[in-house]
Amino acid sequence: MKLKNLTALVLPGLLCLACSLPEERSLAEGHKKSALPERPGTSRYSPDSIQVKQLLETKQCQGCHLSGADLSGANLQGANVYGADLRGAKLDQANLKGANLIQADLREANLSQTNLQQANLTGAQLSWQHQQSGSGEPIRTNLQRANLSGATLVTAYLSGADLTGANLQGAYLHGANLTGAILSKVDLGKADLLGVKLNGADLSGADLRRANFALASLLKANLSGANLQKAYLHAAALNEADLNQANLNQTDLSAADLSGANLSRVNLSGANLKRASLAKANLSGGILHRIILQGADLSEANLTGADLRQADLRQAYFNGADLNQVNLDRADLRGAKLSGANLDGAKPESAVGYNQPLLFPTAQASPPQHSH
Repeated sequence: MKLKNLTALVLPGLLCLACSLPEERSLAEGHKKSALPERPGTSRYSPDSIQVKQLLETKQCQGCHLSGADLSGANLQGANVYGADLRGAKLDQANLKGANLIQADLREANLSQTNLQQANLTGAQLSWQHQQSGSGEPIRTNLQRANLSGATLVTAYLSGADLTGANLQGAYLHGANLTGAILSKVDLGKADLLGVKLNGADLSGADLRRANFALASLLKANLSGANLQKAYLHAAALNEADLNQANLNQTDLSAADLSGANLSRVNLSGANLKRASLAKANLSGGILHRIILQGADLSEANLTGADLRQADLRQAYFNGADLNQVNLDRADLRGAKLSGANLDGAKPESAVGYNQPLLFPTAQASPPQHSH
């Protein structure tokens, strides 16, 4: 009787305990799960606060999730953020001198007045996204007035980035993509831009003296008022580019393609355009004193009022070109082809080697072909 009573008392308690275990276990697991840190990247602009603190304290944060982080004015000199996610980060006026930003993602980041002197941005992403801002304009990575002098930007992706007034003097940009970028009034003096893509880019008023643009693509780029004195643009593609009033004094444009380009009122004195293509280009009013145009194609080009004194025009093609009022005093026309050219007021007889039967052949000579 006692055993029966004891069982009656204990059994319901055990059953109640058994019933409550799943619920308690579920609650415990829920508390444990909520206590774990959330996985970075759950929000587009949600930086990992722990990693932000780590960067500020140690300057070491490889592959960190820092998108949207506010690092304005931070001293990150020599920091290592290799492969870090810095999309939309605020880095304006920050000091990133000598920082390692290789393969970092800086799309839509604000790098206005940031010091990136001697920083390594090889393979970094600095392009603009295709999202539209409230004004309807594309959101661009902001690098206005940033200091990138001596920085390494080899194969960096800067398509559409805003680098207005930035200092890129002596920077290395081999193979970088700057398509559609804003580079107005930038300093790219002595910069190495071998093979870069600058199609449709705005380089108006830029300082490009002694810069290397060999094999670069500048299709329809805006270079109006730019200073390209002694720059190297061998075999560069400048088709339909705007070079109005640009300074190309002693610039090397040998084998470059300037077909359809606007070169009105440019200074090309002493420039080398040997074997260059200038078909249908506008060179009206240009200063072409002592220019080298040997073997160049100027078919249907507009050279109205241009100064070609002492120019080397040997074997050049002027078929159908407009040479109205051109100054050809002591220019070398030996072997040049002027079939169908307009020479009103040009006085070609003052040029060296003027020989009408050779200059105006009955058979139309074919100019050299360019691969661009």
